[in-house]
Amino acid sequence: MEWSIVIYQLIISAHVFMAPFTKVEESFYLQAAHDFIYEDSIEFFDHRKFPGVVPRTAAPIFILSSIIRPFKYLLDKPSMQILLRLLLGFCTSYSLSKITEIIKKKISPAASFLFLLTTVSQPHLMFYASRTLPNSIALPIVLYAFSCWPLGNEPAKFIALSAFAILTIRCELALLMGSFLIMGLLTREISFGRLFVVGFSSAFVSLVATVPFDSWFWGQLIWPEGQVFIFNAIEGKSSAWGVMPFLWYFKSALPRACLTSLLFIPFGFLQRPQTSMRLLLPSLFFIFIYSFNPHKELRFIFYVFPLLNIISAFGLEFFHQKRANGSFIWRWIWSGVFGSVVINFLGTTLFAAISAINYPGGQAIEKLHDSVPCEFNVSVHMTNLALQSGVSRFGQLCENWEYDKSEELSYEEILKLNFTHLILENNEETVMKFTQHYRNIGVVPQYSHIKIG
Repeated sequence: MEWSIVIYQLIISAHVFMAPFTKVEESFYLQAAHDFIYEDSIEFFDHRKFPGVVPRTAAPIFILSSIIRPFKYLLDKPSMQILLRLLLGFCTSYSLSKITEIIKKKISPAASFLFLLTTVSQPHLMFYASRTLPNSIALPIVLYAFSCWPLGNEPAKFIALSAFAILTIRCELALLMGSFLIMGLLTREISFGRLFVVGFSSAFVSLVATVPFDSWFWGQLIWPEGQVFIFNAIEGKSSAWGVMPFLWYFKSALPRACLTSLLFIPFGFLQRPQTSMRLLLPSLFFIFIYSFNPHKELRFIFYVFPLLNIISAFGLEFFHQKRANGSFIWRWIWSGVFGSVVINFLGTTLFAAISAINYPGGQAIEKLHDSVPCEFNVSVHMTNLALQSGVSRFGQLCENWEYDKSEELSYEEILKLNFTHLILENNEETVMKFTQHYRNIGVVPQYSHIKIG
């Protein structure tokens, strides 16, 4: 096994164990994984009662769940959730190791090592790699496609994997993979004939892989990513989840994700201009086009972070060679350059520490299980904040308990339903209402902000 995969997996695993819980954006795939592992009938699956805004394909999470399902007889549910995330993270580790190995063979061992060092020193890609988001499910496929081309010499595999990722998991990847395909057509590395034949056949296989399975899963004839495309691109309803300025990806997302590594991209062009150009131009074009979508999140563009890291690694290689062949001054400059990587690691450590305290819902239900034995008859109502910040079916450990996730219940309705326990927001108005009928058995702090001074 390539040694780099061990390094990637160790860093991803550290993020998993530091922040084992998940947020609401991850809930569909996480709940589906639980149900594929533990439920015998699809009628009891979570999506039947809580379908979400738009349907997603369940085929990828079915495969991952099937791999770890035998371990349910050895591990409890929280451990199974961690195992699922470790498996997903391993898929990304494998694809990253393929890119690392190709850089080593085609470019240089130094650039390969500096790429690895740059990638693991940054916070967001390693953090998201194991999370059950549609973007994270697509990430290892996209990265493996890049290892085939333009980094490798297998454009047919790139076309096939692109078609599968676009039609099955994330339709907006058409912007990213399409940008590289346009470049391939312009440089004549990809012919129209190959694109048509491989693309058409791969599209057919992809639709066969998703439509029948997901039609069974959702109980109706459906192509999930077609629905997502209509919802986001045609109807533009994603804006309801927040709107960011046009340049947000360039001014906020990229600096936060890449940290000091962005500074070395210009030097990457000095070191290896041709390779840097073929990676950077399609990546920037993708981000630019995607910026027209008002709703923006960092995870929407994290597929290009490794490509930017390759160019940054070239920049670091530039300074490393100057240090090896140059004067005393270049050695001092290299010390400062390498110190930027240390700064990245420090920033990542801070980010991980903050993430560990940003899942109060998951910590609250864990605290409840520690406080009340499963033998007790318990009905617990969990409010919206808890459901958005860590509560999942993997955390529901007691079979005879009732876990209520009803939305928008009023104060009077909650009292009328006579729950034995509540997990709710710790604000003064809410607490004052319910302390007349319930006693507080625990408070879980949540990250708010960093205060200096």
